[in-house]
Formats: sequence, structure tokens, C-alpha cells
Amino acid sequence: MRIVPIVVACLVAVLTLGLTGCERDAPTPEERAAIEPLVRTFLEQMARAYAEQSTRPLADVSAPRHIADVQRQFELVRAGGRRLEPVLLSAEILDLKVLRRSNAIVSVQEVWDTRSYDAFSGELVGHDPASLLHSHITMKRMDGQWRVTLRRVEETTGGPRLALPSPVPD
Repeated sequence: MRIVPIVVACLVAVLTLGLTGCERDAPTPEERAAIEPLVRTFLEQMARAYAEQSTRPLADVSAPRHIADVQRQFELVRAGGRRLEPVLLSAEILDLKVLRRSNAIVSVQEVWDTRSYDAFSGELVGHDPASLLHSHITMKRMDGQWRVTLRRVEETTGGPRLALPSPVPD
């Protein structure tokens, strides 16, 4: 009878689809305990990397692809004649999803105090003491360790900008 293999194949397909559709994305307590502190460490290391204009601080928390992306961002900032010194004031995790136990997506509300300097003279050219960013940080488990593969800023709102006094004519 050919009907039995067809019925079995259909039953397996339905069960597979049902199980895939029920896949959970809530992190386990162990995953949460590993990922949450890593988010703050990553952001602090990102600030250090920008201040030093070096990707070395990211070596233990980011994947090679992300490190290459950050290096390109440094080059864009330098090409604009700037050097940034960001300081992380706060980071609040708004959402955390773990997919298939090897990928994570973290939505974060970040508050930064960012100073911008002229890359050549070192003169302060801008200051945003309360820049609010909403970002999504994508992570992947690599060799048993979570690594950042992407950080995408979705929304930015800033505080008052630094107003440099104009020289007074004699």
C-alpha cells in the first residue's frame, strides 16, 4: 500500500512545521546571564575604540566582520576631519531574543556623552552630553562565546549641542 508512506510523510511534515513554528526565542537564564553583561562591555569597548581610533578594544567582543565595519566607520569620521570621544552614560536592554541558541538580537536604549574634536588641531568642535540612541545589536555564538556581528542604530535624539562663543570684535 502506497498510502501509508504518504500519510507518514505528511504527518512528519506537519509535525516538523508545528515544532518550527513553536520555536521559542526567549533566552534561557544562562543565555541572559552571558549576553546582558556583554552588551555593556561591548558598548564600553566601542567607546574606547573610537577614542583610541583602534579596533583592538573590540577583539574580545566582536566578530571579525563587525571589526572591519567599525574600521570603515573610523575612516569616515577621519575623512570628515573629526575625532570622537564618546562616553557611555547608560544602556538599557529593551528586548532580548535568542534564536536557535546560537544567534541573539538585543534592542538597547543607549545614552552617550559625546565630544567631537577637530582631527588636526584637537580643538573641541562639538559636544552632545545626552545623545539618546536606540540600537539593535546582533550576536552569534562562536567557539562557545557570544560575539557582536552587527550594531545598527535605528533612532537618534540628541540633547543640546555645544555652542562655542564667537570671538568678540575689537
